[in-house]
Amino acid sequence: MSDISEIRDFPRKTSTALAYLDEPVLITDPKGILVYLNPRGEKNLGLEMNLAIGRHIKELLPEWLAQGLIEGLEKLKKESKGLKIPLVEKEQNYLVELDPIIPRDKLIGAIIILRRERDIEELNRLNESIFRSLLDEIYQPINQLTILFSREIGEDRKELQKLYQDSQALIKNSIAALNDLIDLSPILTSNIRLNKNRFHPSVLIKLAIRSFLPRAEAKNIILFRLDHKDMAEVIADQAKLNRVLIILLEHFMELVPPGEILALSADLNLAPAPVLTYSITATGIKKTEEDFYCLSCEFSPDFAMLSSQDKKKQKAMVIASRLILAMKGTTNVVSMDKIGTTLSFSIPVSIAE
Repeated sequence: MSDISEIRDFPRKTSTALAYLDEPVLITDPKGILVYLNPRGEKNLGLEMNLAIGRHIKELLPEWLAQGLIEGLEKLKKESKGLKIPLVEKEQNYLVELDPIIPRDKLIGAIIILRRERDIEELNRLNESIFRSLLDEIYQPINQLTILFSREIGEDRKELQKLYQDSQALIKNSIAALNDLIDLSPILTSNIRLNKNRFHPSVLIKLAIRSFLPRAEAKNIILFRLDHKDMAEVIADQAKLNRVLIILLEHFMELVPPGEILALSADLNLAPAPVLTYSITATGIKKTEEDFYCLSCEFSPDFAMLSSQDKKKQKAMVIASRLILAMKGTTNVVSMDKIGTTLSFSIPVSIAE
């Protein structure tokens, strides 16, 4: 197979992954001839892939961007390893990633991803804040363990037994905190990859109802759904949406008093662009956005003072908020006296054809 055939065949092999990335992605040959442009790239760059393929990026892109990419491709030819190049356009800073396509030790093209530096900086700031809190969770029992073993211990058997039990508890706490950090780390990194697929929005509602119905019955909570059956199938990251819905429903199950109602709904708004919204409505409680501070993607200021159980809940909510952020979504909280509270999250989707 010739080089040009290989590079043109490459997007077909990875079309599912590239098509649904929420960042502009281009694939070019080593000379800068465009062979692929994902939908986000078409939208952001104002191009149509079918008309752009086969043309040089100098003809298609703004001069500042094309020149930066050409220089990057030249470096790629010499080094044959991934590059990150900062580019500046007016007040916008971009970080461009160029990854080589090298089958059989020969460079045949490059995958180019365009990212706004402002978005990266904001995510890094959130990461730093959350990691710092999680690291404190790890170091606190370790420091206590150090103090514990620095004490002078006699030969009293009971005292030695207590020392052993205390040390085991502290080690267990430290390991639990470390596991939390490991579990959260993929969510907290700046690149949460979306694996989109086709599904009907009501599927997630049905699964959630099925999972939580036994707990709702045990707590005497009426749990039901209000989704619309005539909604079209959508293309989005079903797994991440499901995780968000489960986390939020778990949170509401703790808040709702016995005898109240918990309703789940899904709604698909097609204009001006398709947006899928999931809502959880609970009677008997009145909450505001301040009560859901952790949906701002950060831990609350008093996080270090919370109980282990409350910390666990807040970590889950931070995960949910970061997943919503990764899917370019938004959250909304509405409360009404004598009615209850509705928490909803909306994300842009594509309509399955």
